[in-house]
Amino acid sequence: MKGGDNVQVSMVRDLAHVVDREKAKIGVFISLTEPTINELFEGKKPAIPLVDPTAFKQAKAEPRGKQEKLL
Repeated sequence: MKGGDNVQVSMVRDLAHVVDREKAKIGVFISLTEPTINELFEGKKPAIPLVDPTAFKQAKAEPRGKQEKLL
């Protein structure tokens, strides 16, 4: 995750390199600056036409257990 108020060309270039390196079929760039919408953080998927359903990797489930307190 990268922070800052401005989206830089290098950030998009980094995404393109990762997509290429991972041989991914698609990459999604989300910025915390406008025009990103809160719906993405609420679970709404980007509207991408004709997407192969195998394009997205499923994250590995983490073992569930008792969560320790941070403070």
